Amino acid sequence: MPVINFSHQKGGVGKSTLSYHLAYLLKQDHKVMLLDLDNQESVSEIDKLRPKELQQASLPIVKIKNQDELIEVINSIDDDTYLIIDSGGFDSLYTRIAIMGADINITPIADRTMELLAVIKAYDPILSQVSKKLGEDVYCYVLLNRIHHSAKDFSHIDDLLSASKHLRILKDLHKHKDQKTLIRERSIYDKTLVEGMAVHEMPLPTNNRDKEKLLASRGDIENLRDSILYHLKVEK
Repeated sequence: MPVINFSHQKGGVGKSTLSYHLAYLLKQDHKVMLLDLDNQESVSEIDKLRPKELQQASLPIVKIKNQDELIEVINSIDDDTYLIIDSGGFDSLYTRIAIMGADINITPIADRTMELLAVIKAYDPILSQVSKKLGEDVYCYVLLNRIHHSAKDFSHIDDLLSASKHLRILKDLHKHKDQKTLIRERSIYDKTLVEGMAVHEMPLPTNNRDKEKLLASRGDIENLRDSILYHLKVEK
């Protein structure tokens, strides 16, 4: 019952986009459910844009009405099913339950000092309170998202996170212990969603440049999947 929760204390950071693309990649080999906790219902609205020929291949998207339903959904997932939660961009009882029920929590951020400082200031106390309630330390993995293609030095991220008790950088531990997991800035992530499709559902373009862009975006999401699955396996 792997539960993957995308969480952040504010909206617009890429939680819904990453949840959607990752879910449809995992669907290739596993049973997957999406849980939409976002008050904007972003993944639910994206799913309505899917072409008719793909609607039968759509993932089940669950919405809940109260905290009891949320707990029931998390606890009722089959052992061979992945539950991906798109949490709302705010602190609420729902988001805290999702954090507590997740096997891994992911927080997407850009590689900007002010943004990371804001996350540490707002999110670390929340995770401390959740940890106290559970009686064990709860961690959240910071995923570097929307990173410029030329950016290579992220040592400032390590320096800032050293002051956090509950936030850790998501790394490509399946490849190299010091290599960070990155999602580069690519307009294709949003363009495919306009059609209700994930990058792994899009047909390969005949134009070589467009083909390279699509393959690069697929590679980023595959790398995210592999990093998450590695952490789930190691921390099991």
